[in-house]
Amino acid sequence: MYQLCAEREVKETGFIYVESRLPPTFQTWFMFTNLHVWLLTTRFRALPASHGRVYVQELINHFFLDAEYRLRSVYGPKCPERIIKRTMVDLRDQWNGSTYAYDVAAVTSDAELAAAVWRNVFAARGEKAYKEKDLSEEEREKMLEQRRKENDPEAAVEGSGVEGLEDLPRLLHGYVAHLRREMVRLGQISDEDVIAGRIGKFGRVGALNHPDTAGLELQGKATIQSSQTAIVYITEHLLPPLAPNSFNAHKARLTLAQQISQRSPGFSQLSAVTIDVETMGGYSL
Repeated sequence: MYQLCAEREVKETGFIYVESRLPPTFQTWFMFTNLHVWLLTTRFRALPASHGRVYVQELINHFFLDAEYRLRSVYGPKCPERIIKRTMVDLRDQWNGSTYAYDVAAVTSDAELAAAVWRNVFAARGEKAYKEKDLSEEEREKMLEQRRKENDPEAAVEGSGVEGLEDLPRLLHGYVAHLRREMVRLGQISDEDVIAGRIGKFGRVGALNHPDTAGLELQGKATIQSSQTAIVYITEHLLPPLAPNSFNAHKARLTLAQQISQRSPGFSQLSAVTIDVETMGGYSL
């Protein structure tokens, strides 16, 4: 079932990178995938306790093992292990905070949910630019150049400043509508079907604004190909679907990592961070 979450970024490249103007980076993949992982956890937590805890834990295990595999692929086999571990701990903290934010927002209001998406998926787009709106054109350009040198993703995306914020409310509305729609859909699926993995497929976040997304997806793929930032995709033949009730299903990824390690000694087993959903962020290094 995790594969349904992981494939969303691939299936909505146009909406994410062209329409939403998000940078084609690992961070964008992580937050967009995390949004759908959270959707599944909301349904899993409604299962009987004997199943719910296991399903949530295994979903998070799959998510972070996938994230670490992709991270190692982006950084390369010569990346020091301490950097991998530090980054994984940071991702753990982001997951922890975003999960709490989405949980609170889901039972509060659509405005809160939109704010949570804005902070996490859009990285509070426009906040820095808004603070700089009273600067002169020369001062603003110097500030923007400095942010580009610091690899600020917001500064690197055309139209992400104040002048490009007019589309943000419409985009956030689309995200919130998608989340509400999917929560209702998942809630209508019986526990028996969820346990058996029969949960259907997620709809498109961008469907509200773009019913026909073929052209948009081509633009999104072109954006990724022209970017110098590597985004690694895990294909279905590489990671086949696993039995949903398997307590150790995530070990398949460790097997994959061992195979990679044999080809590239710099790739160790995917075990930099262990997530314990019972404590909402307990980890071991």
